Amino acid sequence: MVRRAATIGFGGFFLTEEAIRRAFAEVVPQEWVQFFVRQNEEMRRELLDRMVREFGEWLRGVDITSLARSMLEGFDFSLRIELSAHPRPPEGTKKAAESVSPVRKGR
Repeated sequence: MVRRAATIGFGGFFLTEEAIRRAFAEVVPQEWVQFFVRQNEEMRRELLDRMVREFGEWLRGVDITSLARSMLEGFDFSLRIELSAHPRPPEGTKKAAESVSPVRKGR
């Protein structure tokens, strides 16, 4: 039993209820398996809650404006837009079907 628990290790923390039951059902009483499943779910929930809180506190302390500014310093940006207009051929003519031209991508 101890060997199985050690083999599962920290990965056991993230096991599903079914995986826990398969790993220990043959070795320990069912009540122990149920207890372990409950404890595992509570610990997982508590860990995730703490991680979310900690990350939120860290994120509130980050100055996103200065971080973005430091990442973008030294870069020049350009934006090119091309717009053209052409008279539309009359409806139903062969020219109307041929007038669709492919879109050109950057130069």
